[in-house]
Parts: sequence; C-alpha cells; structure tokens
Amino acid sequence: MVTAALGLNVSPGGGLATPAELHAIGCTAVRLPAWPDHPMRTIVRDYVDAGITPLVCMDSRSYSVSNDPRRQAEYWRAEIGDLVGTVQVGENEYDATGATSSTASEQEVFEQLKAARSVFANHRLVGPNCASGQPDRWTKRLDDLVDVVALSRYPKTVEQMGDGIYGPFGYARFGKPVWIGEFPVWKPEYVTAALQHAERAYAYCWRSWWQNEGAHWDEGLLDMKGQPTWRMETFKHFARESDMAVDPGVEARLKLLEKQQGLTVDLIARVLTDKWDEGAESAEALLQAVAPEKYGHFQAVKFPGKA
Repeated sequence: MVTAALGLNVSPGGGLATPAELHAIGCTAVRLPAWPDHPMRTIVRDYVDAGITPLVCMDSRSYSVSNDPRRQAEYWRAEIGDLVGTVQVGENEYDATGATSSTASEQEVFEQLKAARSVFANHRLVGPNCASGQPDRWTKRLDDLVDVVALSRYPKTVEQMGDGIYGPFGYARFGKPVWIGEFPVWKPEYVTAALQHAERAYAYCWRSWWQNEGAHWDEGLLDMKGQPTWRMETFKHFARESDMAVDPGVEARLKLLEKQQGLTVDLIARVLTDKWDEGAESAEALLQAVAPEKYGHFQAVKFPGKA
C-alpha cells in the first residue's frame, strides 16, 4: 500500500471526508478516531478499498465499549483489525487538558498499551499523541510497548515545531520513530516544519467544527459551512509533493510501466521511419528482432487477430 508522509485528520461525525474528496486533494492517508456509535468497519473498509491508508486512533469514546483494557482492544481488533496494519492506542493527549484531550495517568495508558500489544500482536502500534511538551512524561515502559511515538504539535511559532522531540531528553530519546498525529495548517511553513521533524504528519483537520459545550476549531481545510479555505490549496500542494513510501509490489509495477512507455516510444519511432514489419505478431516481437539486447526480456503480447 502506498502511504504519503503527509496525512489528514478526519472524523466519523461531521468531519468525515469521502475517498473522492481525498483523492481530489492528493491525500492518501488519514487519521480518524474509532467511535463505537458509528459504522467504523464500513468507513475504514471504504478508505482501504480506495487506496487510502487509515490510522485508526483510540480515544476516550473508543474505550467506552468496556472498562477492561483487554476487552477494549479485542473489540477493536475484531472490528477493524483485519483491515489495517497499524493502529494508534492509548488515551489521546492523555498528558494534557483540552476539549479533545483525554486526561489519563501513566498507569492507565500503560495498561491500555500492554493489552493492545498482546491483542494486536501482528500490527504496528503507534502510541497515544503526547501534547504536554514534557518528554519526561513519556516513560521507558510506555515506549517499550509501541513501535512509533506520536505527538500533537500546536506551537506558537514554526521554529518551535521540533522542540522537545530529539536529543537526550526528547520524546525520541529511546530510539523510536516519531509521527505527528496533529498539527495546524496555520501557515505553509507549519507543514514544512512538521514533515521535517517527523516520519509522518497528519494535518488537523478536514472540516472546522463547533461543539455545544463551546469548544470549536475554525482552522480546517473546509470552514464551518463546508466551503474550501486557503488551507485547502496549501494542503494540496504539500500532499502532491510529499515523499512516498512505496512497497515492493508497487515499485515493481512502476518500473514495468516505465519499460512499457519506453517500448511504446521506440515502436512509434519504427512506424514513423517506415521500418514497420507487418509480419510481426506483436510490438514486442518486432522490437526484440530489432534490438534483442534491449527488449529480449519482454514477453510478447500478440496483436488482435493474430493466431
């Protein structure tokens, strides 16, 4: 599966982008919370079928299915585990207080990660977003249970995007790769900085939102009326320029496509220079006869009508 270094936060509620909408802006990776009161399996499967890689994130609503960490993990393993290879586990922004944070103790997060590590044994496990900016609250025993350290980054300046990540006292001090699970598209420079400081980064978010409690976020790619903002064009630019991590199967197909394109160009050249052999059963056969050292590895595909 092809996964972009730049992804986008979406929501099963009013902030869910369709695969078509994501393809239109060049987005091939999303991060979304797992909410049991929504058809999560259908949502995740639709993304996967469309070639979009979902990072399913557990938050306080995800854990409402049970008070037991293992049963929580087993529920979501049965729901979406066969559709994805990576999951994010642990109370979102457990070390902060805010409208979208889920304050929890280090012990509670440890129990959630320990259960998930056992249940999602064959999955890549991403830790919960750390948001406090205090790396010492991310402990060695939490780090030992995950494959990736995750952060929420909302710095006041672009220069602060990398603060506290690297170095002997940073979040990455135990050697794990870092993903930024949330960052704002306040300026184009914020996107550049996020991608510079993390293996993968998810912009926040697809659509601006408002809660009855008064909490709101008016910085989405779409405004609260669903209309595109200037941030949409910024995201599209970076999504299309973002480096791709391509699996071997996709890479092999791309190389084959390049060879086929070269063959087509050479074939057209033969036709235009009146060197076409009407007796050839296929384009490949013709070119193999002309330049066997270059095209001998192609398997001939016969022209229509040839026996």
